[in-house]
Amino acid sequence: MVLTSTLLESLEDCTDVTTWVNELLENSSETDVRSNGDAAHVASLIELDRRVGQLATQLEVLAQDTSTELENTIDDISRTVPRLTYDFQFMRESTQSLQLSLSRAQLKQSTTHGTDLETGSVFQTLKKLDRVKRNMVASRDVLLQAEQWSTLEGEVTALIGENELPSYQKAAERLGDARKSMALFQDTPEYEPRWTLLVSLQNQLEASLSTALVVAITSNHFPNCKAFYDIFSRIQRETEFRNYYYGARRLKLIEAWSQVAALDCGESPSSDQSESVKFSDLLGRFFNDFTTLLADEKNNIPAVFPNPLPTISAFIQNIFDALSPPFSQRLSNLTAYYGPTALLEIIKVYRLTEQFASAASRLLEGMATPNAMPPFLSSHSLDGSEDASDARTKSHGRRHSKRMSMSRRAPSSTLLTLTPDTESWEQSLFESFLDLQCDYPKLEGKLLEVSLGQPLDVSGGTSGLAGNESARVFREYFSQIFTVSEEAMLRCMSFTYGFGLHGLVETLEQVLESFISSTQKQLLNSRLLPSHGGSKVNYTDEIYYTDEDWAAFQFFLHLLEASRTAFERLFALNNRLRDTFAPTARVLEEFGADAFLPILPGASRGQTKLLLQSTLNSMEQRDLLHTVATSPDSLNPSSFLPRANTSLNTFTKTCQKLLQQTILTPLITSLTSYPALATWSSAPPQSRDGAPSIPQFSISPTPNMQRVAEGLLNLPHLFEVHVDDAALAFSIETLPFISADFLKSIHDERQSLGELPRSAASRKGSTAQRTLPPEVVTGTWLSSLTLSLLSHLTREVLPAIQSLSSQGSAQLSSDLGYLSNIVKSLNVEWEELEEWRELTSMTEGETKEKLRSAEGSSSRILERFASLRGWREPT
Repeated sequence: MVLTSTLLESLEDCTDVTTWVNELLENSSETDVRSNGDAAHVASLIELDRRVGQLATQLEVLAQDTSTELENTIDDISRTVPRLTYDFQFMRESTQSLQLSLSRAQLKQSTTHGTDLETGSVFQTLKKLDRVKRNMVASRDVLLQAEQWSTLEGEVTALIGENELPSYQKAAERLGDARKSMALFQDTPEYEPRWTLLVSLQNQLEASLSTALVVAITSNHFPNCKAFYDIFSRIQRETEFRNYYYGARRLKLIEAWSQVAALDCGESPSSDQSESVKFSDLLGRFFNDFTTLLADEKNNIPAVFPNPLPTISAFIQNIFDALSPPFSQRLSNLTAYYGPTALLEIIKVYRLTEQFASAASRLLEGMATPNAMPPFLSSHSLDGSEDASDARTKSHGRRHSKRMSMSRRAPSSTLLTLTPDTESWEQSLFESFLDLQCDYPKLEGKLLEVSLGQPLDVSGGTSGLAGNESARVFREYFSQIFTVSEEAMLRCMSFTYGFGLHGLVETLEQVLESFISSTQKQLLNSRLLPSHGGSKVNYTDEIYYTDEDWAAFQFFLHLLEASRTAFERLFALNNRLRDTFAPTARVLEEFGADAFLPILPGASRGQTKLLLQSTLNSMEQRDLLHTVATSPDSLNPSSFLPRANTSLNTFTKTCQKLLQQTILTPLITSLTSYPALATWSSAPPQSRDGAPSIPQFSISPTPNMQRVAEGLLNLPHLFEVHVDDAALAFSIETLPFISADFLKSIHDERQSLGELPRSAASRKGSTAQRTLPPEVVTGTWLSSLTLSLLSHLTREVLPAIQSLSSQGSAQLSSDLGYLSNIVKSLNVEWEELEEWRELTSMTEGETKEKLRSAEGSSSRILERFASLRGWREPT
């Protein structure tokens, strides 16, 4: 039933009470029918009576409630009506009072208008007098300053000549005041002469102070240094003071860099170089001395400069700019010296540089004041020390002398809107490595080539190895590839923090694809391919294999096992790639529209900014990192290395094909001479004159076909020894003529596993393959072998027959019927075999009639058979 309020609203909208009651009862009935299903389509009279009773009860309650509310409303109106008269009277009296007040205010305004005019005149006079006073004061100041310029040169020269610090301070103060008054002479003939005089006096003061300043800096007399800084600031020579200070403080460090020859940078000791060492050793000592100097300057600089943090940042930048030979030049020479293995030494140097940058950031951390520190540092720092350099403001020293080349910068559309640059020295330091980081794929490729060396010949040729030894070499070389690949992932993270992932993947795919392709070519040219000669050894009672055939069988079986192991390692390598680069991928995935730099694990802000702006941060790289960030816990081998997976899949198919060719060699050999048998063109036997004709009730199969059929029946004996070999179960769905539907039907018959994946690329390792029952594996291989043999028979052997007589057709029908029975006993069917068998029993008229309506392969087979029988001109 509906709610009481809804019932009341529907009653108000209704014009006919009878219709309203009927509609209400029908709606209730329909609601019950929908809720109770087909059993409630017809309501009983008892149920209808119950609903009418409920409706009557609700209407009684509504009537009582309405009556009560109406009585309350009447009471409220009767109480409030007498009050309205009083309210109207009060409003009338208030309006009259307001009218009187407005009249009095207007009268008062008209009497005071004259007084306001007098007051305004007084204020205008005061403003005029104030303006006159200010102009007179300004004129007096100009006259005083002009008078001071006449004695400026003599006073400053006399103060400089006293060679005392207080005199220097007075001279600086005098020059500072003169500098301020230069604005008075702007756009006048007096400006240029006075400016020339001012600059000349400033130069004299600087020249007089320079010697004393250098002495104060070298003797660590920082009160005097502070006084000299104030003097230089007054005469607008703060930059020159910083140059004096930086030059004196960095002198020993620069000498330590330039006076030692780096042997592995192609440098030979000269007369001014005391020793020669490896570059990594030189850099380690240089950074240790640099850190010690910064620890001293952390205390010295605040005693001299009012802004210590930008000053020490500019000091670090100044030292790197002053290095001779430059840091980047020695890095380039180091790369050329080590050649293919240069990446290892570069990463070693890069680590030393990172350690210095981290130590310098920790030293500068305490110098950052709360007001100078950007607000995002507290929430974006890694460990409280890695990003201490983020608190720096713009350097007051020289701007960068090094800049990224345009070829190494990403397009402008990829640059991010970041906070102001506060890592000038850090970016300048790591920018020396940027070209090498962008060349990381090439450097890694050269190192992998040297680490792996040249793979051995696995073809079994004169320069190759024995079959089993070749498979072992293949497996070990593949294992070595995956080992060095894992090492390469660590190098990629150490040197590029994951930004070289795309280049690394391309390099690994090239290495894997090249090795697999070369191995496959060796196999196709191998001496171990199936042969048709040599001494025969009976291994399967009825099928005869040569020693070479048996060796090839073992070889390809071992290669198939090696391929299975390679797929497992490829699967593990994909997971390792995901796990190694996932932290970087997730940070960059979450970065998005954030206005600040993302904080990469282990990297500083300067390093991150350079990598984000480099060509390493390409669209392909971002897509690959997105795949890593969003990839599931379990990957298939084609996730990150699709080309390697495809090559390995093709290699597996090649091994399977060659293994099948080896197994089928004796049977194919039996079919080699089959098209040339004389029986195909033989005539039926003729009876002697007068002798009765004896009909032939059956024809025996030819010896060739008997050997083939019996060989098929004996194939299962070959797999008895290898029934538990995991190599046979591996990638079984890629066998020739085997599909996922075929495997599913076998599984359904044995109530074993569910549907198999369509390709080896979609397997999660090879675990699923190991769970296949041995009879499924054996049955699948036998089916594939049988279908391969039948395909060879119907597509190559039978079409090679030159002609068929009626007797030859009957013989062929006997052979194919015998073979058909054999393959059906193996649960194998081949449509083309049945078509050939049916054609051998058809007349010329039936064949021609069927030829008119045939299509596809049936048409091809019909045309060939008609040509063999002479019923159609050969095409």
